Amino acid sequence: MRRSELLGLALADVDLDNRTMRVVGGKGNKDRLVPLTQAAADALRDYLGVRRARPATPSSSGEAGRA
Repeated sequence: MRRSELLGLALADVDLDNRTMRVVGGKGNKDRLVPLTQAAADALRDYLGVRRARPATPSSSGEAGRA
């Protein structure tokens, strides 16, 4: 999977149960399914759990994206 494809990936394109990602408009403007390893699916599932639990608050200092 190319970096640009990963950055353009929507959460709806990820199927953790079947361990696949649907890449839309990849090379040659073709859609394809990219398999995920069990470890990658587990890590993504864990990350999404933490991400959903964290409250969304805008940065007051204007430095968005910094942790």
